[in-house]
Amino acid sequence: MTSAGQHHCRACGQVFCSECTKQRIPLPQFGYMSPERVCENCFQHNNIRQVDEEDEDEFEVITLPNFPM
Repeated sequence: MTSAGQHHCRACGQVFCSECTKQRIPLPQFGYMSPERVCENCFQHNNIRQVDEEDEDEFEVITLPNFPM
């Protein structure tokens, strides 16, 4: 049980103070489609991953045919 002012990070499950869990992000991998409270470490990790996934959607690697020179 947490005391007043302490919260569970919805991503890692650890207990943090209110100040350390003020960030909120959706966590669809855990079934949370609405933004949920997460710790700073999980916030940074998930934001980096989301940016990487967006980049993958924008840039597709293609193989060009070999043309004789």
